[in-house]
Amino acid sequence: MLYEKPGRSGWGFESEESSSGEPYSPAIVAGRYRVTGVLSRRPRSDVLTAVDVREDRQVVVKRIRFPERATSSRLRQAHQVLSGLRVAEVAPVRELHEGKSDSWLVWDRVAGLSLRQYRETLPISNGADFETRWGYIGPVFDAILHGLESMHRSRLAHLALKPSNVLVSPDGNPVLVDIGVEEDAEAPDEEQSAADAQDLGFTSPEQANGAEAGILSDQWSLAALLYFLLTGEKPVQVEDAAELARAYERSQVKSLREHLGDTPEQFEEVVLRMLQWEPGDRFEDLASVRAALKGFDSKRPVAASQFWAVAPPPLVGRDPFLAFFAKRMRELEAGVGCVLQVIADEGYGKSRLLAAWEESVHSTSTATVYSASCQPSQPRAVLGRWFQPPSCDPDAPPPQDLVEQALARFDGPTVLFLDALEELDSISWARIHRAAAEALRTGRDAPLLVVLAGRQLPELAPRIDLDDPRLFTVALPPLSPADVAELLRPESRESDDIAVRDSAASLFCEESGGIPAVLLATFAREQREGRLQRDGRRWIARVGHGLKEQVMRARPRQLDEVLTLLSAVGETVEVAIALRCLPLAMADVLDALDWAAQNDLIRYRVVDDRWYLSIAEGCVRPGEEQPVRLVTLHEAVARWLEEHGECDGLCAERTAGHWRAAAAPRLAGQAYLRAARANGRIGSNTEARRLAQLGRTLLPRG
Repeated sequence: MLYEKPGRSGWGFESEESSSGEPYSPAIVAGRYRVTGVLSRRPRSDVLTAVDVREDRQVVVKRIRFPERATSSRLRQAHQVLSGLRVAEVAPVRELHEGKSDSWLVWDRVAGLSLRQYRETLPISNGADFETRWGYIGPVFDAILHGLESMHRSRLAHLALKPSNVLVSPDGNPVLVDIGVEEDAEAPDEEQSAADAQDLGFTSPEQANGAEAGILSDQWSLAALLYFLLTGEKPVQVEDAAELARAYERSQVKSLREHLGDTPEQFEEVVLRMLQWEPGDRFEDLASVRAALKGFDSKRPVAASQFWAVAPPPLVGRDPFLAFFAKRMRELEAGVGCVLQVIADEGYGKSRLLAAWEESVHSTSTATVYSASCQPSQPRAVLGRWFQPPSCDPDAPPPQDLVEQALARFDGPTVLFLDALEELDSISWARIHRAAAEALRTGRDAPLLVVLAGRQLPELAPRIDLDDPRLFTVALPPLSPADVAELLRPESRESDDIAVRDSAASLFCEESGGIPAVLLATFAREQREGRLQRDGRRWIARVGHGLKEQVMRARPRQLDEVLTLLSAVGETVEVAIALRCLPLAMADVLDALDWAAQNDLIRYRVVDDRWYLSIAEGCVRPGEEQPVRLVTLHEAVARWLEEHGECDGLCAERTAGHWRAAAAPRLAGQAYLRAARANGRIGSNTEARRLAQLGRTLLPRG
C-alpha cells in the first residue's frame, strides 16, 4: 500500500494485530463481519478492522462492552443519523448490532492518511507566512467544518475530534471517522497512552474535566485542529496522560500571533473565541463560525483518480491457480519441495497472484514465508530478506556455499516468493538459481518451495533439469468477459440492469484485451466520465456505456515542473516520494500526475507493496531547475528513504546518492558504509570495497 500505517486510532487499510498477539474473540461479529485486526483497545471499547463476508467489503467495527443506557441511546442516534447522512466528509455507518453484553457499530472502511500525517506531506516550511499556510490547509478545514455541520444539523455531536479521527485522501479530501462515547473516556493502558500521546490536547476542557459534553465541545476541538494545521503545535501542550489535568488547569491558549506574526487579527479573534474555556463564551453554532471566517474562503482541491488511492479489486479469473498452489502446499507439508516459474507480460497480475498465494500460506499452513522483490533499479534488494548467511570477510573471496549457509537457517517447511525478477543482475540470479536447485534436491530436512516471477526469467539449466516433474511453469491468461463481470455490479437486480452490466463487461474485456492493468485503467477513465461508479472493491455499471472520444483536460501549469523534479530523483520513483517530497502543493502534483497518466507520459507499477511511476522518454522538457530546490528535494527524498526502511541494508546506496546530491557528505559517507557492510554480508566483496572507499572519502578526516 502507498499509505503509511496510521496511529492506533486511525482507519487506514493496514491494521495492527492484537497487542497480546492472540486472535480476537469473537472472530465473527453479527454472523457476517470477520475480524482481521485491532486498531485500538480500551477497558470498555475496542475499534476493529473486519471484512463483510457477504459483500466482500472492508469495514471498521466499534465494540462497546456493557454500554450504559446513555451510551446505547447515543449509539442508536449515531446509527440513525450516520446511516442516512450521505455526506462525503463523514464516514457512513452500515449497521448497529446490540447484543446481550456488547454493542457493535459498523462503518465502511476509509482509506487515507491521518490529519497529522497529511500535514507532514504539505510543503509548509517553518518560515511560511499565514497566506501560504492557509492556502494549503484552508480547503481541508472547510471540508471538516462542512462534515461537522452536517452532523450538528441532525443534533449529533462527534465528541472525538482529533488528528487520528480525520483521514485525508491523497487529493486532500478529509473524512470524519468514529464518534466519542462515555466508555472511551476510561483511562487506557500504558501502551495505549504512549500510542495516543500525539492526540492528547484536542479534547475540549469540559471533556477533560469530566463534565457533560455537547455540540459546543466539538467547536473547541475543531479550533484545536485548525490551530494545529496552521502552526504544527497543539493549543494545549500535553505529552502524556499523567499531565493532562495540569495542562488544562492553566485555562489559556498561546496566541496564534506568537507562532505566526502575520496572522490577521480578525482570524485570530475567531479562533480564540472558539477556544474559550467556557462553552457559553464560544460561537452559538458552526454556522456562526463559517460566517465569521467568510473573508478567508479558499478553493477546494480538484479530486484526481489514481490507482493507489482506492482499494484493490477482488482477484478474479485465477481460481485454478489458487487450487494449483494449494496442491503444491500439501506436497510441501508432506516433505516434497518444488519450483514455480510465473512468467507473464506486465499488467497480467503476477504480483496480485503471489500476494494471494502468500495470504493462503499464512491462513492455512504453518510454513515459514519469505517474500522479496527486485525494486526498480535495485536488483540486489531481492536478497535482503531470505538470503542472510553468516558475515563474510570483505577482503577475502566469498565462500562457495553462501546459499547453503543461508538456507541452513530454515528449520521447517519454507516458501520463498521472489517477484519482479526481470530486474535481476547476474550475482543475484546465481544465488536464486542455487536456491531453486536446493528446493528440488531430495532429502532436505527443511522442504522448500521457491516461486520465481517476472516478465522474463533467465534459464534455470544446467543446474536444474528442465524435465524435472517438480518444476512448474505458470502462464497467466487474459481475463474473460465473465471474469470482468465479477468486477461489476448492476445498479439493481432488474433484468435490464443485469444486461447492462454483462454488455459493459464484454465491451471492457474486448477493449482491454483482458489484461488486468489495462482494464483498471479503463475503469478509472469510465469512472471519471460518470459511466461507472466505484462501490467498495467493485464498480456499478451505469447506463450509456457507448465508447466515445475522451475530452482531455487542459495541460496543468505545473506539469513540466513536476516531471522535471521527478526525473531528477530517478528513472523510477515511488509515488509516495512524488506526493511527500516534491516542493509543490499536493493538489498540483496530483493534477499533473493524473493528466500525465491519461496522456501516457507516465506509467505506474506496484512492486513489493509500493507503487512506482516511470516517466516516458522525451516528455521532460529541457530546462534548468533551481539548484536550491534540487538540494531541498534530494534532502527530502533521502529522509523519506531512511524513514521507510532504506537506512540500512542493500538499498542504503540509493539513500547515500541523495544525501550526496543534497550536499550532505557526512550523511552520504555514513550511508555508503552501511551499504558496504550489507554487501559484505551477502558476499559481494568487490561492491563492498567500492562502497567503503566512497564512504571513507566523504567522511571528514580525523
